[in-house]
Amino acid sequence: MGEYLDKLYALVWGIPTLVLRDRTERPEGIAAGVLHLAGTNPCHIRRLMSELLDDERVRESMRRPSFVYGDGHVSERIVQTLQQYDVGMAHGGI
Repeated sequence: MGEYLDKLYALVWGIPTLVLRDRTERPEGIAAGVLHLAGTNPCHIRRLMSELLDDERVRESMRRPSFVYGDGHVSERIVQTLQQYDVGMAHGGI
């Protein structure tokens, strides 16, 4: 769960992040360009870290908020839709 939240925060806030794994079950962040799958080889990780820290262009290319998991307002839209159809009004409303 923690790993998922870390990736989610990185995406929402546009924080360039290296994922220290060989594969991920959440490729959306990599496709969005905010996360970079670095693998587990220490030399490769070190090279990518140096590139990320030393090259402003690399950081800027990864620094873009992405809402691949939604915009955080779905519950509001659900309530509005339910209210349109008077769903739940028989039980005291929503």
